[in-house]
Amino acid sequence: MKCARRNRGVTLPEMGLYVGLLAIVGLFVVGQWGNIQSGVRAEQAYAEIVRVKTAAEAYRSAPAQGGSYKDVSVEVLADSGYNVEPLTDGDDENVYGLDVGVVSKGDVDATITYEFNVEADCEQLVDRLTGAVGVKGTPACSGSGPYELEFDIE
Repeated sequence: MKCARRNRGVTLPEMGLYVGLLAIVGLFVVGQWGNIQSGVRAEQAYAEIVRVKTAAEAYRSAPAQGGSYKDVSVEVLADSGYNVEPLTDGDDENVYGLDVGVVSKGDVDATITYEFNVEADCEQLVDRLTGAVGVKGTPACSGSGPYELEFDIE
C-alpha cells in the first residue's frame, strides 16, 4: 500500500507567526533609526574634525609657515591644497549643515570649532577627542543649540 504524502508548505498559523516576528523587528529598527542616523553623523563629524586638524597641523609644518598657525582658516587650508573635504565648497558647512572653523591662537596653537545640532553627538566627540594626540587641554561643548565643540591644537 502506498503512503499518502503530506504537502510540505507553510501553514496559515506559521505564516502569521513569521509576519508577526518581522513586524516586531521592523518596529525595533524604526524606533532605533534616529539613533542609527545620529551615530553615522557623529562618525562623519569625527572624520571631518580629524581631517581639519591634520590639515592645520600640516599647514603649520610647511616651511613657508615656519611653525606658525598665522592666518590659518578652513578656506586657506582648502586653497592651499590641504584635504579638508567636504569643506572645500567655500561655505564651511559640516555634516550637520553648520559651521566649522579653525583660527590662529598665537603662533603655536590654533582653535578648532565645530557646531552640532545634537548635544549628545557633541558630548560623544568630546569623549573621543579628550587625550587625543595633538589636542591641547580638554575639548568642551557649549551653547544651547547649536552646540559648539571647541578645542585647541598644538
